[in-house]
Amino acid sequence: MSWFFFHTFFGPWPGKRKQQQQQQQQQHQQQQQQQQQQQQQHQQQQQQQQQQQQQQQQQQQQRQQ
Repeated sequence: MSWFFFHTFFGPWPGKRKQQQQQQQQQHQQQQQQQQQQQQQHQQQQQQQQQQQQQQQQQQQQRQQ
């Protein structure tokens, strides 16, 4: 076991290890937010598709009349 691994796992002093854990948690939260944004974009795309379908149906009805 090299000194580098010992240094990263146990830390040079106890306080630094807590800081590393907090940073990891923050990164994880940011990833979740990005996923939510992607879902919102997807919903917007679906709404646009529905609007296009409605417009097409209206055009067809006008032609039939």
